[in-house]
Amino acid sequence: MERLQTVDLASLKETLNSNRHDISSEFHLRLHRSISWLKKAQNCEFAGNRLVYLWLSLNAAYSYDFGSRGLTETDRFSQFIDKLVVGDKRKNLDQILSGDSISEIRNLLVNPVGYQEYWDSKDGWQLKVEGTIRIVQNAEANKDTLTLISLLMSRLYTLRNINVHGNKDNQIVNDELLKSSCSVLGQLVPVALEIIICNTSVFDEAEASNEQRNVFTLHR
Repeated sequence: MERLQTVDLASLKETLNSNRHDISSEFHLRLHRSISWLKKAQNCEFAGNRLVYLWLSLNAAYSYDFGSRGLTETDRFSQFIDKLVVGDKRKNLDQILSGDSISEIRNLLVNPVGYQEYWDSKDGWQLKVEGTIRIVQNAEANKDTLTLISLLMSRLYTLRNINVHGNKDNQIVNDELLKSSCSVLGQLVPVALEIIICNTSVFDEAEASNEQRNVFTLHR
């Protein structure tokens, strides 16, 4: 498999600006904000803050409420991940999963602290971890990128929440796991932005909503 192709911020901006006439002004602004948060994350030395900035970058890129109205946050994010995997023509997501960070990724996927149930001290969290390990093993065997990325993002989201909000016992994520989270998310976010910017017609829900309204107006 080819090595992961590096995503350059300047290149992202250039591609975005060249496509600005094909996307809504709202989406264009959100993607600019996303790139700005990513730059802030890349220049930040403290892992706790860097993890927050990376999530802000990702959230700015996907969290737009037009075509996704009526869906839960979980459903909207699942839909977003599905679009990313389908739009990843260069297979960079696959390369991240099988590249130099594979040990960090596997640890994040199966480490109990990546599960909200663990932090809530709910009964049965051990069974959930064991069940997820089996799912991960099957997904790896079947090269199921969608399942692996979805599970990985779920674990990272939990770690981000604990890092920001803590839990009822005021426990925190240890530095090693925070650094691993930043390392992996720091690879995923630039790739995600590149996929979005190269497939704006798929991700620009504001533009899609405008087109739907225009069709409705024409047929009134």
